[in-house]
Amino acid sequence: MESRCDARALVQKRQCALRGDDDEMKSRWWQIGCAVAIAVARVYPSAVWAKHKRGEYAWITAALSDSSTARQSQAIKLINELTRRPAHYALPYRIGYNWLPLLLRDGHDATAAKLARHTILQEPGATVLVGLCQTARVEALLALGKNRAALRNARSLFNVCPLGQTETALLLLQKCLQRVYPHGRKLIHLFIREQISGAAKAGVSCKVLSLIKINAKPYDAEINNLHGTTQWALVAKGNMLLMAGRVNRALGQMKLAEALDDNPAHYLTNATNVARAIKAVDGTVYRANQYMLTAAHRAALLGQ
Repeated sequence: MESRCDARALVQKRQCALRGDDDEMKSRWWQIGCAVAIAVARVYPSAVWAKHKRGEYAWITAALSDSSTARQSQAIKLINELTRRPAHYALPYRIGYNWLPLLLRDGHDATAAKLARHTILQEPGATVLVGLCQTARVEALLALGKNRAALRNARSLFNVCPLGQTETALLLLQKCLQRVYPHGRKLIHLFIREQISGAAKAGVSCKVLSLIKINAKPYDAEINNLHGTTQWALVAKGNMLLMAGRVNRALGQMKLAEALDDNPAHYLTNATNVARAIKAVDGTVYRANQYMLTAAHRAALLGQ
């Protein structure tokens, strides 16, 4: 009987020891897990926060899509807060592609105009994004009744936009001219004739566009801060010069970017940037289109 009790006590003691070892092992694994998480957070902070950011962005999109004014106001407040934080790579694209259309749809025009400019200055080298944001800014200014500001910004849009977006830019310019000069029928007809003629033959500049003066001040700081020789930096500076109305400098900048890039895969993209600057210098599209036709022919010969 005594030996049986001793055996039972021995088994219980062994089980307690095993449980202790198990708890100790769990504690050690927990400590290792924490150490790994901290190391990952230091080396790859974007990986740690990416899921959180996606959740925030999805909530903003849902709130702006909602008909609730309160939720929309909360979303706008959060967007403004995000723009004051260190920039996350996806934020400008979410603003330009997702949130600006929703803000314009529901009449948040002042917020849309402000965010559009902020996004352009954050990603000046993303030409398509810049064109979309500047389009949204012009539409917002028109909705606010700031017609002269809208006209200046529409001129910037014509300068910087991709060639495929030129029609949209011209229609917005016409709309702005009609708002600013409600009795200027002759001026608007002259603008239309110049654009039609300037699309059909060389040597035609647009006098009406040359009369529209752009406020370059919002872009000066960004132009002065862009000193790099990477392709992105060169195109970004060229885009800011186009937005500021310094079209001849922009043309030189785009030609420099084209000359320094020896990657054959980038040939047509570089040619497009030069063509955009030519369009801005002339105020019409004929020379720009001819430049692209020549570039496309050369690209075909190079097998691209």
